[in-house]
Amino acid sequence: MRVGVVALGLGVAGAGPAPIGVQSIDGPHDSRLVFELGNRAAPTVIHTGDTVEVVLGAPVRLPAGGLKNHNLRTYGRERNAITLHLVPHAEIRQSVVDHRLVLEVLDPETAHPAPPAQPQPAGARLALPSRSTPAVAAEPDPPPPPAAAPVESATLAQPAAMASAARIEAMPGDAPGHALVLPFAPMVGAAAFQLGQMAVLVFDSRVPLDLKAAGADPVFLSAKLQLLPDATMITFCLPAHTQLRLTRTPAAWTVVAIGGSATPQELRPIAPSLIAGGLKLPATSPGRVISVPDPRTGDMLLVGTQLTVGEAMPAARRTPDFALLPTWQGILVEPAADDVTLRAASDGFTIGAEGPGRSLALSPPDQTQERAAEASRMSRRFDLPSLPDGALMRRMQGRMVAAAAAPPQSRLQPRLRVAESMLALGMGAEAAAVLDLAAAEDARAADDPQYGALAAVAAVLAGRDSDADGLDDPRLDGTDEIRLWRAVREAHRHPGSAAAALVFANTMPLLLSYPATLRARLLPVAAETMARGGQVAAAHRLLDRHKDDPTLDLARAMASEADGGDPGPALAQYDALTRSRDRKVSAEAAERGAELRLAKGLATPAQTAAALTKQLLAWRDDATEVDRRLRIAELLDQAGQFRASVGLLREAVQLWPAQKDRLKTHMRASFIRALAPEAQAAMSAFDMVTLVEDNGDLLPEGEAGQALAEQLSKRLTELDLPQQAAPLLERLATSAPPGLARATFGSRLAAARLQLNDPAGAVTALARTTMDTLPPGLLEQRTLTFAAAMAAQHDLPSADNALRDLDTEAADETMAQLHETAKDWPNAVQAWSHAIGRSVTGDGPLTDTQATLLVRLASAATEAGDESTLAQARVQFLARMPAGKLADTFNLLTDQPVQSQADLPMVSRDMGLVAAVPGALAAMTPASARSSATP
Repeated sequence: MRVGVVALGLGVAGAGPAPIGVQSIDGPHDSRLVFELGNRAAPTVIHTGDTVEVVLGAPVRLPAGGLKNHNLRTYGRERNAITLHLVPHAEIRQSVVDHRLVLEVLDPETAHPAPPAQPQPAGARLALPSRSTPAVAAEPDPPPPPAAAPVESATLAQPAAMASAARIEAMPGDAPGHALVLPFAPMVGAAAFQLGQMAVLVFDSRVPLDLKAAGADPVFLSAKLQLLPDATMITFCLPAHTQLRLTRTPAAWTVVAIGGSATPQELRPIAPSLIAGGLKLPATSPGRVISVPDPRTGDMLLVGTQLTVGEAMPAARRTPDFALLPTWQGILVEPAADDVTLRAASDGFTIGAEGPGRSLALSPPDQTQERAAEASRMSRRFDLPSLPDGALMRRMQGRMVAAAAAPPQSRLQPRLRVAESMLALGMGAEAAAVLDLAAAEDARAADDPQYGALAAVAAVLAGRDSDADGLDDPRLDGTDEIRLWRAVREAHRHPGSAAAALVFANTMPLLLSYPATLRARLLPVAAETMARGGQVAAAHRLLDRHKDDPTLDLARAMASEADGGDPGPALAQYDALTRSRDRKVSAEAAERGAELRLAKGLATPAQTAAALTKQLLAWRDDATEVDRRLRIAELLDQAGQFRASVGLLREAVQLWPAQKDRLKTHMRASFIRALAPEAQAAMSAFDMVTLVEDNGDLLPEGEAGQALAEQLSKRLTELDLPQQAAPLLERLATSAPPGLARATFGSRLAAARLQLNDPAGAVTALARTTMDTLPPGLLEQRTLTFAAAMAAQHDLPSADNALRDLDTEAADETMAQLHETAKDWPNAVQAWSHAIGRSVTGDGPLTDTQATLLVRLASAATEAGDESTLAQARVQFLARMPAGKLADTFNLLTDQPVQSQADLPMVSRDMGLVAAVPGALAAMTPASARSSATP
């Protein structure tokens, strides 16, 4: 591979910044761009795809004839910046050497790329500028040579000149995981961690391993070896939900990848502790400190290796000066300042800073997130300077002119800068339009992480959080600014998110450094999220700093509520905000005030539901209204207003059909709660009927639904509501499997149909639910209903045949009743006689039930003119009749007719009894009628 280099230099003029000179060195093996920095701060270098932007503090002075480099396609220059467009797949490495920024441009076809920078010895000051955070150039100690030491790189295809070969081994027994054995001497330390989707292994000895064997395992297939001057680094793509564990033998390190449902061995966490000016990281067997390049960005990382296994950093810790990142073994430090050091000692590692009187900005481990940090120390991804709106507008206009003047195939990056300047002004929709145009005209945008990040931020500012997934690109990991915007998106999607609140508390100085318009858009979101998400102290610090900002009044009320104690101050603030001109603020304040009153016992669920319902029309928001309706429905359920609860959610189904399944789940739960015995007892019959008629589709499927429907049908039958019970019984009879349950439901359905004057429907229901052998009780119920239905259709012979086959007392009584209804008095007399012969036995006094049957017999015999039956009944039963109206009625009906004048007193006596006969007969309900009326 040939290496191309171009050099740029900075000078200082008396009246203003001197132009920066540029040198271009292009040779077959050494090609560079060199910036002469002098005593200036290092420029910011942003490398995206095949484009490199160098943001300078002064104008650029190009050499005569311009920049010439065989890896440089084109370049563009603004006043204080230069943009380099490289040939496809060319690589670039940057370093600061002797006050010069050196950009080495690497040929795509070369197999041995040059190093991104001279690796630092343990404890050395970091002299490379971060691509995301401008850093002050500092001389290394001792000064490095002018040319960087070469770094060798090897992949699986490297020739077989290696001294040692890795191998894949099977896990012992049935243990899960994949094992890669790497031969290293006994005193070689190791570290393991994850960067994005990439696993990184660092060993503090330079060993040219042969990784060909790794190609046989799907986990380690992408393993790549990089030899540093005093260390070995191996990287490979790590499958999702996979962790690494390291084990040690005298001759090798074994790397085990464990994924899926397997549980890896627990690691012993390294617990940081504060020391004077720094942080102590105790470790059992510390190895060495290695300076390695970040495989994603080229920035330098400080890695502490260990000679034994099992100790790791379980979680990230971020400070203004550095980030202490999670590991599976060892220590990983991402410096944000160029004087941060990591040193190894006999009992562990220490993180400190070099320089007289220099101390790291640290808080105790449990208060780190609450300590303010300088925004300039935080890592950035975007160029969003805190300039006046006028200056930002001129900046945007200049970038628009530059984008328009760029060649058609080179407009992607200029347009990204235009969108970035719009975002600085809070113009999310406008920035999204520019980015859409850029993507439509340049397909490379689809794979550009910077484009994805800007498009996602524009979507967040435009209120389209669902279009902001570009922030999840793992290539964007590693900067505070990306974490901040991910937190903004999370806060929009889940107000009060604890995770977002933690990020806001940590990155608040960065947000406060944004331009005024953009900052004003984000501050209320951050303050409200911290107040609700558990970062109350950080919220109070922010609110105290902006006491005169009325847009933070709602956050102040939330923070006051989160303080606990007396709710009075928070309620007063919420009540005042309900009069705000901002309808969204007014509605949210009213809702939170109502919820606070409920929580403190100052309002009932019904009152709270009424208060929240008023706000549904005050502020309409498709993103939150469904959740608000669900909350109101929950409160209505608590108040026993189930009909209103289900109705509110049914209306929501019409308004938001995409949420139908979710809403129906809650509707069904509310409907089932309404049918609980205790809820039914408190519900009026009207509400019960209306609830069932409107929401029969909410009954669940399966056995639970059948049990609930049966319970409901019984309740409706008890309320004498056959019209409402019939549809439920129809469903039960249809869905139940053939057998006893189906026959039972069919019997009840037939009785309900008969009550609704639908005898044909009753017969059909019985025919569809029959079974071979029925229990006697159910058989009797179904036969009595069938006979009544046939008689209602004027088919008395079929009814008689069914009742004769049944041959029970209830069948006799029903047969007599049916013949009476048809005015077939002789057959009625015969049926009543048969029933009396079955039920009246012995010689003692008659019961009221038996006396009733005799009165019905006497009535039918009178209508039939059957004097013989009347005389026989009088002789046989009059003396046994119980005293009272039944005996008087029986005596009247069976008495001899008037034959002479002597009988007139008896006639006068009986006239009063005659007047009472119709009422007495109506009150005499035989057992057959009672049986057929009860399904």
